[in-house]
Amino acid sequence: MVKNLAFPGSAGNNDGATKLDLAAGNYSDIAVLRSDNGNRLVEVPSTDLEGGKYYLFAATGLPETQVTVDVEVTDPAAVIAASSEIPEVTTPDVSFVRAAHFVTGADAVDLFVDGAASTVTGLASGSASDWVQLTPGDHALALVPTGKAIGDAIYGPETVTIPAGYFATVYATNSNKAAATVNVLVEDYSHIPTGKARATVIHAAEGAAPVNFMDGEDTILLQGLAFPGAIGDNDGSATIDLSAGSHDFSVTTGDGDSLVDMQGTAVTEGMYYLVVIEKGEGGITSLVVPTNIGELLGAGE
Repeated sequence: MVKNLAFPGSAGNNDGATKLDLAAGNYSDIAVLRSDNGNRLVEVPSTDLEGGKYYLFAATGLPETQVTVDVEVTDPAAVIAASSEIPEVTTPDVSFVRAAHFVTGADAVDLFVDGAASTVTGLASGSASDWVQLTPGDHALALVPTGKAIGDAIYGPETVTIPAGYFATVYATNSNKAAATVNVLVEDYSHIPTGKARATVIHAAEGAAPVNFMDGEDTILLQGLAFPGAIGDNDGSATIDLSAGSHDFSVTTGDGDSLVDMQGTAVTEGMYYLVVIEKGEGGITSLVVPTNIGELLGAGE
């Protein structure tokens, strides 16, 4: 039914997906095969496909022994009917920015916005600041060693566009304070699904190999997250939605060796979390910074 489907980006600029129409009925022998030798990687149990439904088949995993197929079913008619009942969400006419400092052993920094010092001052290494409310649009952002003038900035001034309802995090990494690496994340934390929270994970441990962010021993939430710039032009971050509840998170190497144990981490519905893997004085550690988005946007109103 589908030939030579490749992982996204592995064959030019392919997106790793394709669509096809199938006759309704029972399909008893759906399988994923290697295209080069025909070996079966995984089989899908006997599946009834109903007319008018949309089915997503997703093959995931790395080694052949771990390839699995997930099947999600959508009733388009029900989705369209339900969409008419969803209340319109008003985007607040505010935006926010904060600074985060992960340059091990470096001096504290201040955040400058549009040429002037903000309320974020004296931000120590290994920490993230509170949010600063801004009007949506373009803003010149800079990180400056505490007590210094903007001409001594380690980053900026750099103009960053922060749309209404968006949040920008300016974060510095690198153990060499004379050559700090600075990235800016501009994210939309709205529309977090019911029962979920949202988290952005940053690899800020300079010199450490790519890591996996795990939930328990078997669930890989993020795989191969690398330090900014270590692989191509990656910014060292990824954002995921998490189920509310208690989680046994951990950070591991690609071989499964544990670097950071985060067992019993509580995740609250509707919250946003910044999770940072950083290098402290005693080795690799983690920082979790929660934000109550509802309260923050409410304050902005």
